[in-house]
Amino acid sequence: MSCTSCWSKSLTHDDISGNLICASCGTVQSFDNFDPQTYGRDGPIGTYIHVGSAGTGSVLNYKDKKVYESKKLIDEYTYKLNLTGQRSVDVKNMINKITEGEFGLGEWFPILIGACGYVVMRMENKSLPLGEVASVLNCDVHELGRMVTRVVEFLNLKLPEFDIVIMFEKVFSNSKLSKLVELERDKLEQMRQQGVFLLNCAVKWFLTTGRRPMPLVAAVLVFVAELNGVGLRIEDVAKEVHCVLGTCRKRHSELLEALVKVAQALPWGKDVNVKNIAKNAPFVMRYMELKSREKKKEGREGLKCGGVDFDDVVRECLEKDFEYGIGEDKGRKRRRGFERSACREWWNGKSEMSQKLMLKKILEKDVGLDVMPPSFVNGCMANEKRRAKINSAKVRINKIMDPSRADTCDNDNVASSECVLSGKRKKRKRIGEIDWEDFIIEMLLLHQVKEEDIETGHYNTLLALHVQL
Repeated sequence: MSCTSCWSKSLTHDDISGNLICASCGTVQSFDNFDPQTYGRDGPIGTYIHVGSAGTGSVLNYKDKKVYESKKLIDEYTYKLNLTGQRSVDVKNMINKITEGEFGLGEWFPILIGACGYVVMRMENKSLPLGEVASVLNCDVHELGRMVTRVVEFLNLKLPEFDIVIMFEKVFSNSKLSKLVELERDKLEQMRQQGVFLLNCAVKWFLTTGRRPMPLVAAVLVFVAELNGVGLRIEDVAKEVHCVLGTCRKRHSELLEALVKVAQALPWGKDVNVKNIAKNAPFVMRYMELKSREKKKEGREGLKCGGVDFDDVVRECLEKDFEYGIGEDKGRKRRRGFERSACREWWNGKSEMSQKLMLKKILEKDVGLDVMPPSFVNGCMANEKRRAKINSAKVRINKIMDPSRADTCDNDNVASSECVLSGKRKKRKRIGEIDWEDFIIEMLLLHQVKEEDIETGHYNTLLALHVQL
């Protein structure tokens, strides 16, 4: 037999494919290794691929190949999440324990990798935002959060307390925003201290309670940048920290509102609002820093507790940069002449609130404002509103069921509640008008539902339990 191309007789068999190849020109000869598959009484006879094997050229069965490909996927995603070395090994061991050595290759498996990576970092008190993990995995952050919960429950783990300061420092130091990269080291350190200070204040003001931490981190970063004359757009920061823009703006607004409350102690505090708080922030921050450094003394109350007064803070800042007149025009000159760059030495960073602190110590500090959690305040206001609606509904029901008693105002408390509710509604609608919530409350009252249950506001549940529609 000779080569069909060069007519050479130096032909050899390839050990892997079994094809006949010309040793001179390398031409593969026509197929001559056909292996016929014959069938007998018990099934096919001859060479065939076993069901479940990895295929031609592989010595791994299906399970081994699945495990091999799964570990390759783990290495790929842990590298993207910067979880190298022992952390990658910990993720593999965690997944091996959860899946009992089976691993996996479905769409759920990358989410499990991200969840385990997040848990490994949390157990080391390191920061790895869920939004960043979801961005790398290209998955929904809520689905990732549910997977984290399942991992923690299955492994019976107790995650350490989340540290928002560590999260801020990571975002601040690793930021790729050009306007931060161009700043000097001293300026960056000052901004970092101010950011940590504001975050600790936000924790004391319960702005982090029941909320995702990253939007607040973005809000503080934007405010600190504005305070130091660095123009950062909240849209850019929200994109970098993988947060919803609307939530970041909401946290930014809440931070400004809290600072405005502190600024009311300024001689011109009534003129301070969320639009100009950035211009007055050096005075406010200086005051808060001094308040946080003083020791609490029992028996004193108010903003002047401990001897720190806003007048002293204003005088200290203004004496370094301004020359003012005296008398009646002094306050007016201060308001007219103050600019953000005027008070140059208002920050020294000596307060403990500029450092990472335990929650107990943060709550013990005085920064000029003590407030209740916003969720608690909103809940109390909602309960008060529903209580007034219940009393108003009872008045309407009594007028129909017992007109004579209603005319004599037998129930003074109910009538007074009606007046209070009407007074609250004057600005938005006329007295006597009712809405869908009033109708629901009337229906529940007529079905003998307890008033305490109605105050919870779980109308759908109460209707399903007591009212047959």
